[in-house]
Amino acid sequence: GEVAKKVTGVIDVARVAMQRVHQVAQVNVALTGLKTGGGNWTYEEYVIDKDHANSYSQRGRIAEQAASLDPRRDQQQMQKIRDIVNERTGADAGRIVSKPVTIEGSSHAVTTTLQPNSVHLIVLRRVASR
Repeated sequence: GEVAKKVTGVIDVARVAMQRVHQVAQVNVALTGLKTGGGNWTYEEYVIDKDHANSYSQRGRIAEQAASLDPRRDQQQMQKIRDIVNERTGADAGRIVSKPVTIEGSSHAVTTTLQPNSVHLIVLRRVASR
């Protein structure tokens, strides 16, 4: 009896998970611990889409390579990583959003729509002072 209950529970969870795998999800992302000092920024969001079989499997590799880079100093290297991932996977990391944002303090809230089996990359770029 206990085993049957557990198996039934696992089957129910798996069924819901399989239904959700194809659904678009609206999410709120809290970016915290930012060392921005506030100010004006450009928010960019890129998506490596679900139509490229290997793109989702590359998410760890993308994060690993990008984590060691400084967005202010290493913009060319970040572009190279994007180009390498695109070339190796046949993926298309297309920019879907580019908009100005004002950041106050060390956090910023983002609402975005995640595509199923896709990798989303969020980039904040400081707007140059004039």
